[in-house]
Amino acid sequence: GRALHSMRRHGVELKRPRLVVGDVDVFPSGDRILAWGRGQLDPLIWDASSGAVVCALRGHNASIGAARIFPSGLRVIAASFDGRAIIWDALTCGVALELVHDDGLTDVAILNGGATVATISSYGWTRIWCASSGALLHTLQGMRVRLSQRAIGMEAFPSDARLATYNVGEATIWDAVSGEGLRRLVSLPSRTQDVAVSSNGDVLVTCGSGRVTVWDPASGQALYRHQDVAPTLDD
Repeated sequence: GRALHSMRRHGVELKRPRLVVGDVDVFPSGDRILAWGRGQLDPLIWDASSGAVVCALRGHNASIGAARIFPSGLRVIAASFDGRAIIWDALTCGVALELVHDDGLTDVAILNGGATVATISSYGWTRIWCASSGALLHTLQGMRVRLSQRAIGMEAFPSDARLATYNVGEATIWDAVSGEGLRRLVSLPSRTQDVAVSSNGDVLVTCGSGRVTVWDPASGQALYRHQDVAPTLDD
């Protein structure tokens, strides 16, 4: 339970004077950490042993909405409000690929073991891309309304090629290979703030407005609900 390092700015230029960490992810090897903050343009890779910054992943010119590490640990992707998702080589920290959207991006997910990625925008456009070529494979239909100050994001199913997208009042489960909508979950909290999927894909959990709901993604039925809980979920 003892803290090994306090990860500070280490001279990295920030958009705001103080870095407020938005989220972190750990590389599969366990030796490095990916972190990004609210108002920050460049996700940072840290050495987990020394606490030193390995590199800043540069290329965005607006705040980061989300960042993810590929299952191989060899690449990192970040989605930004500048309308682009950038994939970097995690070893050289160089840009490998850019995916250009029509408007600001709020979330990103990695699918099919890293073969494809999904991006979702502030207007609700969800797109599936080939992670090696950058080709656009699908634009998922059904979420196109701008949601002011409302959560809008997604979560990949670890066990297969499904993707769950969520916004105010509903979530949709998609087949990320065909682009087909499989199931819609309704009567979600008015401010859905997070979603999580079990490792085997049998359970989906939504959280928001002080309520956690556990769903059967196959049937779309709510299994049970919990009130007065924390606003976000840990995997």
